[in-house]
Amino acid sequence: MRLRLLVIAVVAALASPSLALARSHGRDHSRDQHQVATIVGTWDVQVSPDGQAPFAALLTFNQGGTLVETESDAPGTGLGSWTQVGPDRFAIAFKTFIFSATGQGDGAVAVRSVLTSSDGSLAGPFKFDVTDPAGKVVQSGSGTATATPFEIPDL
Repeated sequence: MRLRLLVIAVVAALASPSLALARSHGRDHSRDQHQVATIVGTWDVQVSPDGQAPFAALLTFNQGGTLVETESDAPGTGLGSWTQVGPDRFAIAFKTFIFSATGQGDGAVAVRSVLTSSDGSLAGPFKFDVTDPAGKVVQSGSGTATATPFEIPDL
């Protein structure tokens, strides 16, 4: 569960920057379309939380600015948003719910990050907050994440 919280935190960290940054005037929209095409799809992610063991996750970026996240250490799915905040830079954020061993709601993890696209990969820092069922932050953290496009293997 600890890893699940970290992945969620990473994704939330990526999405925290203001959407206003992505709406600046005078942008080259043909370049924007190229950049959007570089992020849409599924990515293999290596999450490295500060002071903890790395773990794997998957992120799927959809056209229109939504994303889906899952990770290797805990069941569940994170849902969130992404936006372009500059040339080769994307802000992301997502949230996933935490459940106790008995299935009771036990809070949530929110992750935010800004990823930079370079040489066919994504990388950047992330931050996360874990909240209890009442919404009070009970843990926060940070780390880095790197991602490469999910490849369809040969049969």
